[in-house]
Order: sequence, then structure tokens, then C-alpha cells
Amino acid sequence: MNPDRTPANTANLNNRILLVERDSTLRDLRARILQMNGFRVHSQETIAQARSAWRPGEFDLVLINWEHHPDEAVAFCEELKSQDKNLNYVILRSAARYIPRNECSDAVIPLAEGPQHLVERVRTLLAE
Repeated sequence: MNPDRTPANTANLNNRILLVERDSTLRDLRARILQMNGFRVHSQETIAQARSAWRPGEFDLVLINWEHHPDEAVAFCEELKSQDKNLNYVILRSAARYIPRNECSDAVIPLAEGPQHLVERVRTLLAE
């Protein structure tokens, strides 16, 4: 049996995630981890690329590492949320950096908590 298609993972196949990560190694790794857990992932390197790829209703969740451009990430969040109220927007951050909770993001996930925590939080957000 294909491990990506186990019964627990097939339940997530309708969940589409837009992943924005500048570092190609981390982007590929996070995408693969989410895919191994049954999520459909579309990855982009920059917010500009993500903006071009995004269409209302096409994604259920946007997962963005905002370490490099936090102001742009918040503006992107506000832009997307104004067009799609049901969209989940999640900020990834390093544990060493404080990010104030803003009204736009649905969650802030510390990267130091590891991939299993990321998958669990994504599942929880998409189930709400």
C-alpha cells in the first residue's frame, strides 16, 4: 500500500495548501511532509509568486514563513482574507523571534516544535 494513500491520509486530499517558503530545501521538506500526510500542497518561493498562484476558493490554507518579509506577509494575509473569508492563514516563525498575534492570521506555529506539530496544527485548523 502506498503510504501517501493510507485511509487516514486520504481524508486530507481535499485540503489544498499554499506553502510560501523562500528556502528551497525547507520548502521541499515541508511540502513533502504535508503530502505524506495526505495534503495537496502547492509551493511558492515568494509572496509575489504566491499572489500570482492564488485564486479565491482554490486553497483552504496558506502556510507562510514570514521571517524574511513580515510586513509583506501581513499585507498578503489581509489581501487574501478580504477576498476569501473562509481561508485559513498560518504564520510559521522561529522560536527566537516574537511575532505579535494579529487579527489576520488564524495561527502562529513555532518552527522549533517540529514537523509533527505542524501537521497536527494544520489538521486541527482545517477541521474547524
